[in-house]
Amino acid sequence: MTAWSANKPEMHKNEIRPLVEEGGFFYGMLFDAKQVFLYRHPDALTEIRKASGFLYKLNE
Repeated sequence: MTAWSANKPEMHKNEIRPLVEEGGFFYGMLFDAKQVFLYRHPDALTEIRKASGFLYKLNE
């Protein structure tokens, strides 16, 4: 699995960064204040994007 670039350490609250598709699953990170969550299921990421207002496809 390839992680995102370490060149951009600052993230906005609730920002989601897509990682990579592996084995049919999309991996992405949601940064919420001080906590970092790794979501493995694409449906979960879709719901997070809707709630957070991020309207982009993870595989773009």
